[in-house]
Amino acid sequence: MISWIPPRGQTRPEQKDRVVLILLSLVTMLFSYPVVMTTFAPYDDEGYIMMTVRSFCDGHRLYGDVHTQYGPSFYLLSNVIHGWLGVPLTHDAIRLKTILLWSLSSLLCYMTLRRLHVEWFVAFFFSCMFHFHMDKLALEPGHPQEWILLLSVLCLWFCSGSWPYKWGASAFCVSLIGMMKLNCGLIVAIPLTIQATVTAFHDCKQRYAAWQVIGIGTITSLCIAIWTLGTGSSLPELAWGMVGQHRRFTSEFLKAIPWNWGALVIASFSALLLLPIERQTAIQEYRKTIFSILLWFTIASTTAVQLFDLSRPLQHGLEPRGAATWLVLIGPAFVPWFWMLWYGQKDVKWLLGGCVLLGPIIAVPTPGTQLSLATAMGWVLLALMSHQRLGLTFQSRPIPLVFGSILTVWLVPGWTRWHNYSPLQLPGAHLLRWEPQLASREREVATAIRECQADRLVFDGHGHNRFFFWTQTQPLTHANPTFWPRMLTQREQREWKESIDKSTRICVVVPPEVDTLAGGYAEDLRTSLREGWIQNASIGEWRIGIKASKESIAPTFPTAIKETKLGIVD
Repeated sequence: MISWIPPRGQTRPEQKDRVVLILLSLVTMLFSYPVVMTTFAPYDDEGYIMMTVRSFCDGHRLYGDVHTQYGPSFYLLSNVIHGWLGVPLTHDAIRLKTILLWSLSSLLCYMTLRRLHVEWFVAFFFSCMFHFHMDKLALEPGHPQEWILLLSVLCLWFCSGSWPYKWGASAFCVSLIGMMKLNCGLIVAIPLTIQATVTAFHDCKQRYAAWQVIGIGTITSLCIAIWTLGTGSSLPELAWGMVGQHRRFTSEFLKAIPWNWGALVIASFSALLLLPIERQTAIQEYRKTIFSILLWFTIASTTAVQLFDLSRPLQHGLEPRGAATWLVLIGPAFVPWFWMLWYGQKDVKWLLGGCVLLGPIIAVPTPGTQLSLATAMGWVLLALMSHQRLGLTFQSRPIPLVFGSILTVWLVPGWTRWHNYSPLQLPGAHLLRWEPQLASREREVATAIRECQADRLVFDGHGHNRFFFWTQTQPLTHANPTFWPRMLTQREQREWKESIDKSTRICVVVPPEVDTLAGGYAEDLRTSLREGWIQNASIGEWRIGIKASKESIAPTFPTAIKETKLGIVD
């Protein structure tokens, strides 16, 4: 049996730890539920991912029929959940799964810290900060990053124990990550391999650790690749899906990683304290004391930044938010100190430090929610350093009570939004509650699409795939990325054109700012969508209409449209 407290001379988990785990479960669920259920991302990655999962579960091959930039292991896990286990592919189910995986990651964070002998309240505190840090998961429910977060923490949990097969289990987790997003897998695989090699060199009982990591990791990756080929994908398609297509993202979606001046100052002081000093000076003598003060200040300031943003609703993945813009600099700057000062469980020293040091690479080229994922392990690093260097303990009863009161206050904004927002009340989305004006608009657009009674549905310039699930309409093909003018290949554009020519009645929705979002790409295809398009409804800046077959082409974009509440033409 695998114990989550270090089994080397340690006792079974105390009753206190079980109580804390239950309390942490309640805190994470109570925080996550209103945030996830009241958050709306205008770029609708959620609907896009759901469409790819539905197409794959229906038997269409990845990268050939189904356009996706995510690896096959994500679809293997999704097929297990939505195919074998029969969990419905709805917005309600997807968002509940996000809450579950997010909360499990935070529980694993607590269990790992306790394995590494961190005092229970300190472990609880930093696990809460770790959980709050990943609130951007609510912007993209169902995204592979929630699996990547869980598997990364699970890998750290395995390595912190003494299970004989922990290296193979860790390699299995990393292989799943790598076959989901190759860059994320490499960020964990490199430090895991270094950790296993160092451990094998110093511990004869674990001399095969590195071979376990390399062997199990390779075999798992090959098995997933063979499974993908067995579902119909070809080897060139798999290579394109895993590597080839991602070269475009460095030019199409390249954004600068945001950082904070306060974090830069802290990171600079940390680096300066590491510089060699030749003479016996006061700075050299009290260097570690100065760093302890800096660590105290870092924990306090980073926590304050994190808690400050909890009261604000999530708007966009690219929004600089919370501790992510701090830890992207502070985390790597503190890694050398961690390697120098950490005397605890050596089987995580190089693994955790390497993940924190290399993590910011995950945020390239688009530091949206990826930035939160890239810096989450920074909280684990701070927890271990506070335990090792500061010796933080909170045995005094008032401190947990005060923290509990503050924590309760920070849960209020999410539930206030949940109470004030309106139920969406669309098929498969009964648990969602959005701003009243937004919820009303979504219902009206869905109604207008249904009233078109079209064979197919398509969005000009910028896809909003959620409406396929809310209106029971079909897309043109199984390639439906959100920013489709920028992302569709030439072959996929030809397939769209062929589907347009074959369809007798297509509902074409023109969302706001389509020309800006399309960026001048796929103009021929967009022109084809406009030919014969007759507007039926105007809802705010949204326009809904019908593109009829060539035999009944009408003038493009009528100049005068009578608008009612729904914008339906009389």
